[in-house]
Amino acid sequence: MASFFQRFGRSSGSPRPDNSGTSKKELWAVAPTAKEEYPRTPIGGVAYRAVPDLPSLRSALQSDQEDALAHYEQTPDEFRIEPVNEKPSAVFGLATGPGYPGRVAIRAGLYRDAVVSTLARLLADEEALGSYFNLIPVVLGAGIALYYLAPSEPSLLVLAASTLVPTLVALRMQHHTRLWRGLVASACLFCGMTAAALHTRMHLQPVPLSEFTARLEGNVVARDTSGSGSPRYEIRPNSIEGLPRDLLPDRIRLTARTAHDVFQPGEPIAGLARLQPFSGPAYPGGYDFSFFAWHDGLAMTGFFMGKPEHSKENGDQLGSKEKASAVIDQWRSAISQRIRAALPGETGDIAAALVTGDRSGLSDDTEESLRASGLAHILAISGLHMALVTLTVIWVVRLFFVSIPGLAVNRPIQKWAVAAGFAVSSGYLLLSGAGIATQRAWLMITVMLAASLLDRRALTMRNVAVAAIVILLVDPVSLFRPGFQMSFAAVTALVAFYSWFNKRRMQNRHTGHDRERGTLVRLGRYLAGIAATSLVAGMGTGLFSAWHFHRVALFGLAANLAAMPIVSVAVMPLALLSVLLMPYGFEGLALEPLHYAIEAVLAVSAKVNEWGGDQSTGVVPAGIVISGITSLGILCLLATRLRLLAVLPFTIFLVLAGLAAMGTLKPAKPEILVSQGGRAIAIRNADGTFFLAPGSRERFTTDIWKRAWSPSGYAEPPVSTLPCTRERCDLDIRGQRLALVYAPAEIDKACLEADILFAPRLWWINCDDRKPALIVTRTDLERGGSHSLFLAEKEATPPVWKVVTSWSGTDDNARPWLRRYEVPNELKFARKAKEVSTKENASSP
Repeated sequence: MASFFQRFGRSSGSPRPDNSGTSKKELWAVAPTAKEEYPRTPIGGVAYRAVPDLPSLRSALQSDQEDALAHYEQTPDEFRIEPVNEKPSAVFGLATGPGYPGRVAIRAGLYRDAVVSTLARLLADEEALGSYFNLIPVVLGAGIALYYLAPSEPSLLVLAASTLVPTLVALRMQHHTRLWRGLVASACLFCGMTAAALHTRMHLQPVPLSEFTARLEGNVVARDTSGSGSPRYEIRPNSIEGLPRDLLPDRIRLTARTAHDVFQPGEPIAGLARLQPFSGPAYPGGYDFSFFAWHDGLAMTGFFMGKPEHSKENGDQLGSKEKASAVIDQWRSAISQRIRAALPGETGDIAAALVTGDRSGLSDDTEESLRASGLAHILAISGLHMALVTLTVIWVVRLFFVSIPGLAVNRPIQKWAVAAGFAVSSGYLLLSGAGIATQRAWLMITVMLAASLLDRRALTMRNVAVAAIVILLVDPVSLFRPGFQMSFAAVTALVAFYSWFNKRRMQNRHTGHDRERGTLVRLGRYLAGIAATSLVAGMGTGLFSAWHFHRVALFGLAANLAAMPIVSVAVMPLALLSVLLMPYGFEGLALEPLHYAIEAVLAVSAKVNEWGGDQSTGVVPAGIVISGITSLGILCLLATRLRLLAVLPFTIFLVLAGLAAMGTLKPAKPEILVSQGGRAIAIRNADGTFFLAPGSRERFTTDIWKRAWSPSGYAEPPVSTLPCTRERCDLDIRGQRLALVYAPAEIDKACLEADILFAPRLWWINCDDRKPALIVTRTDLERGGSHSLFLAEKEATPPVWKVVTSWSGTDDNARPWLRRYEVPNELKFARKAKEVSTKENASSP
């Protein structure tokens, strides 16, 4: 029997068939109502288009002529094809005859076209469901990242024009075309770069290259307490002795260790202070404290040398915004004092941290215990606290209005309750100090409450995207903050999970599989909800915790499952009630039971820590983070079966994580780590562990090094016959002699004997007769930040060293946040500066 294609195939020159007067057996025409273009299949040299049923087409291709015609006689509207005047592609040129190669090529073309059409349909579905809008924060973030990664400062005018032009063109075009989508994506990308450039120019301020001692006068803008319990002030300086007015920073942060009458925000302050720039990353590629401090408006830190005093000249008065901030800070301070007076000790410090954000009284042991158990998030006022406070108020207010007869029927009490929740959340924002994390949480809550007032669903991915867009435009640097990344990762994962869960639950209700049950079942569901929330949020934030803090809490799920009911039902409602009762003087009625609730949370933390679940991860390879974030983004931001594409990056993530766990995939470990201040040096042993060079201090920095590069802890320094005194200490590193020189008198001898010379206290070194292969001075550390030293060529004699620094340059050609000015020598080398003890001159932020 002649094959289907041999009988009905046409030559490439055949005219386009006409519908009039032609039978179906002689000619197949396209239905006038068919508008979709379906896969095009070359048959006998002519490309045929199938409309609209692909399964029927495959069935016809596998049958002979008579069966196919009978099929179409019975179902004439199910399948139609037409020849189109297109030249078949060379790839499917084999489809010219009835043989096996032609059929294989045709089927391959069908499957290819089926994939393309399915992908196009799914993309259209994603657009209809609003998933493209969810990608706007991703594109904005990409633009922000491009700005900060640029090697030189982009032109603000060019960035603004690059944003405006595609925006105007897109507004005049028809929506939902490929070009229109590309223009919108381009506008969002350049909008992110423009926002970052504007934010940078708004925070331009001078930063010194080195530390110095000078007398300053200014006004206190804000006050808190340092980790040691000393008052710490944010000061807007009006004058700094020895510095011209154009070098005055916007704000500085100074600690006053000497006993004195505490200054209140707004009061003038003066005194001799040791000033220094904020420290950079503890190691190249680590968290840059100076970068974020600069974008927060802080240029310098330090401490008063002696007791600060009231300035005789007020100088510039505080602006209205600063005055309002000062009033709020005084209010916060008064509330914290009353809480600590009613609850002395550890529980009072935690209660003050939950209410006002003042964590200064918390001990290091308490914070470490909560961090190791995975409960540290309850100390940071963020989305959890804001949501609990807001929802508690909404529930109480709504319950009150419902109790009034007839009011719930005739008035929109739900919107009244939402408005009350918004008012309380705004007050909580001010009360907690309006930190970056709290602002982010308030914005997210505000977007969701606004959706509720407009009778829209509050908890949707679109609302999360709106909150992310607002935050990225207002504070682009948030993109790199761990708090932003972890909070949005958790919220995005939770919204995606509960959207899927609620959809499944609604389906079960329609089928009768989800009926209301007893109290125990509801309690079980509540606990299961907490477990699911903790698990999903933990999975969303765990990767960022390992990336930024080099640790994960393995038993965080168990800790949250036990502690979060206490926090949700007792801790936060009682904390809110204590603030509401405080004006009446009855806050003790709420603080007393709050004490026992906090004790219960601490007991859970201590019990979980006994299991030893705090796991150090070390430095996580970038490939693991990128693949994990990509997988999470695809899974949460898309709504159709395209989410299955997350399998590919997730598989890569699992493979890379497995290789890292086995030790196969490891980032290159430096041989030597040097802190920016030069007061801490870590050296790697042959087995991969590190030991601290004699005289190393800066515990804050060395703790970061341990978590990043030596999770098992520091080893003891090897026994050496080389001299080691307070003026000079020599060490053997891979057969090379490392000399740590602290006294100028030892320089000449060290130049003759050492292969590597470190002089962290000396600004310059002159080696006349012999020069070591590598020299690092205090000037190098001030300009480059922390140093990592690698052996570039281990087999070479002598070995070749590669030096990696935190910063590539601090001159006028550097990015604005890296620029540094030279401090006048009379300040830099002042005799009073030499009298400052090294112990007091701490470099931790």
